[in-house]
Amino acid sequence: MHRLVQRAIEEFIIANYGSDVWTKVAAASRHRMTSDDETHGQKVMHAASGELRKPYVEMWEDLGAWLARLEPMRRLLRFSGRDFKDFLQNIADLPDYTRMVVPDLKMPGMTVVTEDEVLRILVRRRDPEWIHAIAGVVRVMADDYGALGLIWVEPDGIAVQVSDDCFAQARDFHLGAGILREGLA
Repeated sequence: MHRLVQRAIEEFIIANYGSDVWTKVAAASRHRMTSDDETHGQKVMHAASGELRKPYVEMWEDLGAWLARLEPMRRLLRFSGRDFKDFLQNIADLPDYTRMVVPDLKMPGMTVVTEDEVLRILVRRRDPEWIHAIAGVVRVMADDYGALGLIWVEPDGIAVQVSDDCFAQARDFHLGAGILREGLA
């Protein structure tokens, strides 16, 4: 597993559950940051799942949600669409954008299809870890855009039915606004 993902898992667990929990999880999973084992992140999340008594896939969804709440990541994700539906239509480009920044991260490809008012994000590699992490991102972005909808995980991806794209006030987002304010100060 990519070291960036390993580091994200470590930071997620420490930020949400504390360094004592991380110490136990690292010991239980025999965590080594230098591990190139493709299943290493899964081992760490299984250990965390056991330690926290939370379902394994829920841990991955929480990781995706946590990542999407980080302001730099949130800003990159918000740049993908002017509203939630637009964001969903463009989410298939996320692996390409990710490869521009981290070329060796093996994020699975995605395809977006719409059937009967339900938008499906089909994940080409049916890894439950990726599917649930992406579902966490989608849930947070729905809130960020102020959209109301049903979001559920299927074996091959995520299904989204948007009931109201303007249900609540969207979080503030201005491209470059922070840079302008800092430059004027």
